[in-house]
Amino acid sequence: MIRNALVIDQVERTGFALATFMRYAGISNMFTAYGGASLSQGYTALMLGGAFNTSFGANRYKNLSYSFQVSRQRAADGKATTLYYASLSIPLGKTQPASVSASMSRDGKGRLGMQSTLSGTLGVDNDLSYGATVNHASGGGQDRQTAASGNVYYRTSVGDLSGSVGVGSGYTQGSVGMRGGVVAHPGGITLAPSLSETFGVVEVPDAEGARLVNAPGVKVNGSGYAVVPYLTPYSTNAVDLDPKGLSTDVELQTTSQQVAPRAGAIVLLKYETKSGPSALFQARRADGTALPFGATVVDEKQELIGMVGQASKFIARGLQDKGQLTVTLGEDAAVLCRIDYEMPVREKGRKADGYKLMDVNCDPA
Repeated sequence: MIRNALVIDQVERTGFALATFMRYAGISNMFTAYGGASLSQGYTALMLGGAFNTSFGANRYKNLSYSFQVSRQRAADGKATTLYYASLSIPLGKTQPASVSASMSRDGKGRLGMQSTLSGTLGVDNDLSYGATVNHASGGGQDRQTAASGNVYYRTSVGDLSGSVGVGSGYTQGSVGMRGGVVAHPGGITLAPSLSETFGVVEVPDAEGARLVNAPGVKVNGSGYAVVPYLTPYSTNAVDLDPKGLSTDVELQTTSQQVAPRAGAIVLLKYETKSGPSALFQARRADGTALPFGATVVDEKQELIGMVGQASKFIARGLQDKGQLTVTLGEDAAVLCRIDYEMPVREKGRKADGYKLMDVNCDPA
């Protein structure tokens, strides 16, 4: 026991001295020194070592990181083993996260191990993730071995797809997978990427392509439905819609709702929309002057469809193939002029991804 106590004291003193030296050398932020002892019946192990672990900063390589570690172990019989380890990680790209990393290790018996990895994501919502790894081992009397593997995971609004493959010395393996859910509701059947005990069904007429902010990768389908796969029971859940990707012929009257469901509930959330052909009008009076800023524009049913903005322009939605618009002004809705229009022919089923600019005259009533 006295011998073991002396061993521990020696380790602690040596580790403290090494750490003190590195601190006075001005590189304590880069190097960590350590020491320790492991005692058992008739056996004593000593270990002294240190580890470098830092990263560049304040320049264009600020995300580059590396590490270097050296450890040494000495057994009671006097045999010592030294292990070296180094790694490097390099980020790639800014808009689409990706990284390349490499590591290498070597022990006192000459055994060498190396690994290289590439991983990242693609897509607007990072829907596609991928990875590839190569491993190599040699030296120390062992056979040279090399193995490689790759995997891909794709998240869609109707399910998740995955696949992997691996090859090595004497083996080859691969796998594919698909995960999702099916929900039957009064409006039909809707596919979902996953389902929990408590979830919701969103109804948004004519809003194909609208995204669910709270469920990355989930979009409203062609029937106007989507599934919110996760809702927290007995808590307020905000379910928000993102109009990005939505046709310009559809306007969301509501983009957010809150719900506090019971455990195991399936909640139906309805969002009002206004749909129909849309266009950006630039109207002038008969004398060439601009329409008054803030004037209102109504259709044949006297429903408000827009307001005149800068440069005598306004956006109108819910238009017919042809028709007449009326421009009014003031609290008494005095009629200023009327606009006759005819929408251009559009290919059937084609999604409107922008506003058609129409130059029109506003004739006296």
